[in-house]
Amino acid sequence: MRIIVLGAAGATGRRVVAEARRRGHEVTAAGRTAGPAIDQVVDGRDADALADAVRGHDALVVATRVNPKAAAEVPVLTRTAARVADGLGVRLVVVGGAAVLTVPGTGVLALDDPGWVPPAIRPIALASVSQWDALRDQPGDWVLLAPAALFAPVEDLPGGAVGGYRLTGGELPVIDGVSELAMEDMALAVVDQAVASTLCRELSGVGPAA
Repeated sequence: MRIIVLGAAGATGRRVVAEARRRGHEVTAAGRTAGPAIDQVVDGRDADALADAVRGHDALVVATRVNPKAAAEVPVLTRTAARVADGLGVRLVVVGGAAVLTVPGTGVLALDDPGWVPPAIRPIALASVSQWDALRDQPGDWVLLAPAALFAPVEDLPGGAVGGYRLTGGELPVIDGVSELAMEDMALAVVDQAVASTLCRELSGVGPAA
């Protein structure tokens, strides 16, 4: 299978590329600027350029990092990716943020619960919500995967990676009061979803396997 990963130089993107290649898939590592981890330079906001890059692939993964200084770009890139993927008949997997998930037992967005989204990270969290808003009404075969509240490389997490994950269907994954996910475990979920063949338009929270 041919997979193109946009944002491949980022912390999550690098792990997705590595996991997909480990499974034997043909991967194009794409990013906005050239670098040792990038196979192809492409600006995801440019529909024509993105379509040229995605054409010939079976799945597009968007794993770009949210820059709070350029938060307005997030919905533009997301909407462009959705339209390009739909036009080419390509599966789309978007890595989002935990702010769009609901807190268990409350129905409140994590964005609006300072226990999960402190004021200091609210600008980034708002960009994650705008990403979901831009995607939710788009046609095509896509899924947005939102991680647990604490999302970091395995070496930075108290619980580490567990080598698996669970999908929560839009609810913040919390186990014993803790919501955390290793980027390595997210990479497993992303690649699984990239190769899925079922038409899917949904938001799923990703947490460690229970």
